[in-house]
Amino acid sequence: MARKKASAESFETMMARLSEIAGLMESRDIDIEKAMALYEEGFELIGRLRAVLDAAEEKVKLLGPDGKLADLDGGEGGR
Repeated sequence: MARKKASAESFETMMARLSEIAGLMESRDIDIEKAMALYEEGFELIGRLRAVLDAAEEKVKLLGPDGKLADLDGGEGGR
């Protein structure tokens, strides 16, 4: 359970940083080198965030109607 909470906090932290990066990039007084570094950091964050969301989506797809995880072969059962 602690692992799930840590993962959620990590996701929230990454989202907050991405939002911060977007705000910094909208600044009129940012130089090109700083803008490129922020762009690269943001691009990396988006990839990591997408991976977290994709993993969550796959887990949801495996949930059966009873809320238990389905076996990979299509049978139902908890893990």
